[in-house]
Formats: sequence, structure tokens, C-alpha cells
Amino acid sequence: MPFMPGGREPDKEVAALVERLHENWFSTAGQLATVSEVDAKSLRVPLRLLAELRGLLEDDAEAPAEDGPGCPISKGRMPLLGRMGHRDGRSVLLTKRERTRAPFAIRDDAMGPELRAELDAFRRFCTVRFFGAQSPPILPITAEKYCDHLRRALGWLHQERGVPVEELSLSKLFPSAERAGVAVAFDYMQWLNARGISPSTEGIAVRSLMQAAKFMYHEQSQARPDEGEKAYGDLLVVRELRKLSNEARRATKIAARTADESLKWLEWPQFLMVVNELRSECAARDSIGRKRTGAAVAWSIQRYLILALLSCIPDRQRTVRELVLGRTLVKEDGRWLIRHGAGDYKTGRSYGERPPLVVAEGIYPWLEAFLDRWRTELKPTHAFVFTARSGAPLTAQAVHRLFVSTCYRLTGKKTNPHLVRDMIVTHLRSTGASERELEALAIYMGHSLAMQRGCYDRRTKAAKVLPAVDLLAAINQQAMHAP
Repeated sequence: MPFMPGGREPDKEVAALVERLHENWFSTAGQLATVSEVDAKSLRVPLRLLAELRGLLEDDAEAPAEDGPGCPISKGRMPLLGRMGHRDGRSVLLTKRERTRAPFAIRDDAMGPELRAELDAFRRFCTVRFFGAQSPPILPITAEKYCDHLRRALGWLHQERGVPVEELSLSKLFPSAERAGVAVAFDYMQWLNARGISPSTEGIAVRSLMQAAKFMYHEQSQARPDEGEKAYGDLLVVRELRKLSNEARRATKIAARTADESLKWLEWPQFLMVVNELRSECAARDSIGRKRTGAAVAWSIQRYLILALLSCIPDRQRTVRELVLGRTLVKEDGRWLIRHGAGDYKTGRSYGERPPLVVAEGIYPWLEAFLDRWRTELKPTHAFVFTARSGAPLTAQAVHRLFVSTCYRLTGKKTNPHLVRDMIVTHLRSTGASERELEALAIYMGHSLAMQRGCYDRRTKAAKVLPAVDLLAAINQQAMHAP
């Protein structure tokens, strides 16, 4: 009995049609395509089926055999997207914390010109080196995150303290540089804690406020960081905020995770399975043989490449999102590499230029096919390698959504790109990698061995102490049998 798309058994009419065709010596699609309309009617072959079959064969004749050696995109047929049986994961909540509270941040379109100009000046203070600065500039993405938290604090001032929108400013949060100047910010943090924020969110909220206080009163500071003093440490308002920041940092280290790890954690081999499944979806035809649009094919290839690159270079998603051909993505001596200067990754100021990040050779055919042929189907309006469906640059949020939705569709787990480093470190530490190998991985990933142990190793305490348990058992066993 013939196989039908999706694994369905053919109904009686289809079975009878197949039998009639076989009886009349039509056993291949090519033979059937030569049937005249008169003969098709006598055989009761639907003319629409005949026309679609001829169109598919014509498309096959026009399509190139391959997009490159070992990369059969144009001749490929993708499996069913829902083949793993996992439906929409939007109803799967990773945390039981309430999400029904109304947003309170002041909107951009509600800010007056003076407040908008003040926040622009704050961004410049954060990101541009200037005479008298006591701290090095921070990355624009970090400054923007600080601005987001400041807009929340300003929104709280408006909604909870009744400050009119036209009177909102950072000076309302910090009336003075003295110790008492932290009182309003302290009340805001208390209000946040009453809403049940996590220690990590508390930490970044305090750091945002502290950066704003530095901005407000930096000209009053006479601190000398070059002589060992804390930057802006003579500003009492900054000292108080630094205390709150340290408290939040200590709380973060011992706090239980708010999300249910079982709903998003993948073991490293499972993640590699996802990558392999995505490669099988890089095909010019859908599961029943219909030709896909160029943009749809390009999107499948791009989705595969994003996760495949992170599988061989387990780094922050920014590394993949900001790739530029010829600058950070280069081909040297036949090898594809990612090269990062100090400004191209988060910890660049601490570690400087990174060693070249090596792209796995198995990815080359799809990467080169994407760059040479398929990328243009997405009509990018920028120089980055990867692009949004609209042609605009990919945002961090877009990569996060793509990653989570893809992993859920194929595994039922809402894995996010921030977990890639955790997954590989946990896998290696669980499988007995040597200290030398782990140190090499830490350097490769742009962080310290201490951070690798403290931040990325997700083994349970029981798993971490298991070698000690085994060692004690072996020692005791040996001692018991000693003469």
C-alpha cells in the first residue's frame, strides 16, 4: 500500500486510483506527467493533481543539484515541523511569580523634552570617555538596560508618589549627594521588593540607580581611583547605593532559582540533537514536496546556523547576532573564524582581543550557501550576517524568541540562548574534563575559571560532591582491607 504524507493510510479512492495507474503501466511521477488530459479523464486522474505534478517536475529540472558540496538544500525535502508532537509553548510558565501587574515604567512618548535630553546625557556619561571620569565607559547595551530601569523608577515616582510627568527628572530620585539623598531610591527599592522581584533584578535596579547618582554628582567628586580609592566613593549617596548593591549581590549568590529548571534545561547531547534536526529542515521543499519560498528556505538555514554556531562556539548570543562578514566573520587559510577585538564582546575590557573562535567544518556548506545565495532572500538592510524577517538587524529579544520557540518545538523544553554556556560547562564537568581543558574553555569563552565554576556549572550539590563521596568510600574500603 502506498505511503501518504504525514504517515496516513490512503483512503479507498486514492488506493483505487493508484491501482488503475499501475494497471496502465504508470508507476512513476515522470510517466504520469506525460498523460494527456483526455487520457487523464478516462483514468479519472484529477487534472489539478496532474498540473501540480508537472509544475513540481519543472521546478526540479530548473533547480541546481546542490547549493554546494555536501549541502543538498535545493533538492531537499524538510520533515514536518510538528514531528516531535510539541505544540505552542506560550502557555508553559517557567516561574510561578505573578505576571499580571500593570507596567509602571514611564513611556518614551510620555517624556517631555527635558527628561529625554537628561537621559541622553546619562547615556553619554555611561558610554563616552571624558576628562575627569573615574570609571571606564560601559557598553551601550548596558547603558540602555540602565535607562530601562530608570524609566521604571521615574514611572514609580509618577504613579506612586504623584510627581507630575512634566516635573520628572533624575534629581527627584536623588535630591542631594549626601547620605539622605538615597532616601527616595531606598523607598523605591522597598516597593520593588514588596512586589516580589528576584535578587538578580534587585541588583541591576540598584546598579542603575547608582550609575544615575554618579551622573548627577560626578563633578562634586574628588575621589582618586588611581590611588586605590573607590570611584565616586566620596559621594555619600553613592556609598549607600553601593552597600545596597553588595547586599543584592550576596543575596543573588544564595538565592534559589525562581524558574523551574526542568522546564528549560537540555543536556548537551540533546542540544546537539536540536541542531541536527534543524539542519534537516534546510530544504527547498516542504514535507509533501511543494516548493517553499526563497525567504522561507533562507529563514530555515539562518535558524540552523544560529544554533549550530553556538554549538561549536558556546558564547553569548551577541557573538552570533552581531557577525559582520569580513570583520568579525572571516575565512583564513580555508577556515571560517570569528575574530573579536576588545570592543566586540562583553568582557573585552578585562581580556582584550580573544583567540580566534573556530567554526566547525561541518557547518561550512550551509554557511557558504547562505552567504552566497540565500541571505539575499531575506532582503537585509544592514551588514550583519543574520537578519530579521523584516530585513532589519536581529535584536537580542528576537534571537531569544527564535531560540526558545525552536527548542520547545523540538524538545518540549523552553531553552534560551543564555543557557548554552551553562550546558557545555555542566556537561564537561559532569564527564570528567581535566582542569587544563576547563581552563582552556574558560579562556576561549572569555571569562575566568572562577566564573566558570560559580556561574556556569549547573550541577547539583550532590553531583558536585559525588567524587568526594567515591573517594572516601574507596579510602575506607582500602583501609578496612589493610593488613
